[in-house]
Amino acid sequence: MMTSSAAALVMALQTAPQVHYQLSIEEGADTRPVVTVELRFDGETDGSTDLYLPDNWGGESELWNGIESLVVEGADVSQGDEARVRVLTHAPGAALTVRYQLVQDWQGVPNAEQSNYRPILQPGFLHLIGNTWIAEPDLGSDKTVTMDLQAPEGWTLASDMDHGVSTMDDIMPSVLVAGDYQVFTTELDGAAIRTGIRGEGWPMSEQAFADEVARVVAASHAYWNTPAEPYFVSIMPVDAPENWQSLGGTNLGDSFAFFATRNLDPSMLTEILTHEHTHTWMPLRLGGLIDGDEQPSEYWLSEGFTEFLTQRVGVNGGLWTAEESIASWNGALQEYWTSPVNDQPNSAITTGFWAERDYQRLPYLRGMMFAARAEALIREATQGQRDLDDVFQHMLNVEEGVTAPRLSCPRYRRLRVSI
Repeated sequence: MMTSSAAALVMALQTAPQVHYQLSIEEGADTRPVVTVELRFDGETDGSTDLYLPDNWGGESELWNGIESLVVEGADVSQGDEARVRVLTHAPGAALTVRYQLVQDWQGVPNAEQSNYRPILQPGFLHLIGNTWIAEPDLGSDKTVTMDLQAPEGWTLASDMDHGVSTMDDIMPSVLVAGDYQVFTTELDGAAIRTGIRGEGWPMSEQAFADEVARVVAASHAYWNTPAEPYFVSIMPVDAPENWQSLGGTNLGDSFAFFATRNLDPSMLTEILTHEHTHTWMPLRLGGLIDGDEQPSEYWLSEGFTEFLTQRVGVNGGLWTAEESIASWNGALQEYWTSPVNDQPNSAITTGFWAERDYQRLPYLRGMMFAARAEALIREATQGQRDLDDVFQHMLNVEEGVTAPRLSCPRYRRLRVSI
């Protein structure tokens, strides 16, 4: 017999608005893929539904320029008050179908001098981050979603959405790759750790890349004392000026979109992977971040404390030695000491983070040092019985049972090294 609470849950799921997404990839006549996105849902009962196109994310703006040929069956379409908004006027509760095509709204190929977050559609492959291509109907926060992905025969298609989707928080912070990728899977306590990589000429084999990803994931779960979960890493090569070495990317909850020059240093790969996978917990499962323009004011926690934890996880998990960690700490301290903006107030980070790299580095460095100072005070106050590990574990336990949204951490961690 169904309990009243279970019946209420079933009823809520049955009455929640539903949006069915389908992304279809076809090989184009000019060899650049043709990508069509379709949404099916019932419009609002008042006969007017707003449709939000991609806008600002990860330092990118006007992302709606990557959407063309938008048509709606069952409604008239007009421009809303904002550039990203389309107003759909229809019969009350009408069944609607929205269809549009994705385009690469910039010239050239993926390269180290840009963030590579905007939709990438190149001959033989594509790379898409959910926040930059998914249009969302305004049907309330309780709507459920499904996603159907289709690719041409012979194309590899991989995404963290393969882990299962049910809400917008599952598809917005996602990465999808298709085309001439190779996907390698490692089982970790029953969870699939997948690596999708394209191109040749890397300093290590594709399988070695995949093994290193699994090693980092295992070290992270060991630190947090949590069971392994599915995780997907995409690795895409980028062009760069001569003698550049560049690597960067963004954490997307249960995935990491990684961009690098083929001459990358494998040890740098390990460190950035550890940092990004740590974002699965810090700050996503320890309280999260505010949204909006003021978000950089909290990067001392999300980025700085993650830098601190990166060293803790790396040494504890045997990813690198204590001596190597000390060298990394010394490098961070020297970077802060010689920074031309190290005397600027934290408020300057809010406006300067996306504009200048020197300001972008401030919350990483200050937060890392603040975490170290906080740990020293905790050890002193408890005669060495407690440290930040205990604080983080307690925060994690408090959040236990609460579903954490798969929020994005759109920071482009790029390191350029002249070689």
